[in-house]
Amino acid sequence: MDCYVKVEEEGRRRLRRSEGKGEPSPFLLLMDREEWKQKRGDYLKGEEPLGGRGPSRCCKAQWTGDCLTGVLRVPEMEKAGAFRLEMGFCLLPDRLVLIGEEGDVKGWVEGRLPGLHQLQSPEHLLRELLEGLMGEDLLRLSRLEEKLEELEGAMEKADPNTFLRALARYRRKLSRLGAYYTQLTAAAEQFQEGGEEELWEKFIAHAQRLQDHVGLLREDLLQLRELFQALQDARQNRVMGLLTVVTTLFLPLTLLTGWYGMNFARMPELQWRYGYLALIVVAGALVILEVLFFKKKKFF
Repeated sequence: MDCYVKVEEEGRRRLRRSEGKGEPSPFLLLMDREEWKQKRGDYLKGEEPLGGRGPSRCCKAQWTGDCLTGVLRVPEMEKAGAFRLEMGFCLLPDRLVLIGEEGDVKGWVEGRLPGLHQLQSPEHLLRELLEGLMGEDLLRLSRLEEKLEELEGAMEKADPNTFLRALARYRRKLSRLGAYYTQLTAAAEQFQEGGEEELWEKFIAHAQRLQDHVGLLREDLLQLRELFQALQDARQNRVMGLLTVVTTLFLPLTLLTGWYGMNFARMPELQWRYGYLALIVVAGALVILEVLFFKKKKFF
């Protein structure tokens, strides 16, 4: 378990690791799951904040008296089905407890410590930590948008099966992100109910903006699929048009073949020396006339 205390240095509040006895009460505690199982009875009675670990459940929060417990799972935008960070939290009037894998949560918190400045209360600290999680999300969503644009640029030469599989992967990613921001907004509304309402208004607005951005990306993805389908239909129409023209070109020749393939003894050109050559000339002339006619009508 790692303990952090709030200290005043050079006119500003900051967090530092507790050095043992004689230190102020812990302001932030980091525990792994085993430590939490042993200590949770000291903090709350009721539902385990790390419960409900279904893959579709990213965030939840609930108040139990003056204690707020919940779970937070941040989806990885680049890798479908993975989480960038996964932790439980327990917010008390005098301290914040974060529960998760030691390396992940501790590394993330240690990286955030120098930039923390809203340390009026554990609730302020939780809000700032959550804001830090969303800080780079807009950049990540912009990168995702660029990949969709690259996908659109390669659409004309793309293999249909490969392209549709790529669309399906992005659809799953955006669905998970949409669910994440929806649940994060709902969790923040729970924070408002028992905490400082104004403190969470900006956070909720930020989460909703990101959720709207994901919604726009999902609409773009749908339009991209429709555009690809229209492109495939146009290709198919061109192929069908070409096959129709070829069939039409050979239709008169098929008629001539069927006509002169009949075994009648007194056919006019049967005994004529140049009958075979004349038939070739007539067939060639018919094809040329049809090609000129189709070009004039802009059939191809």
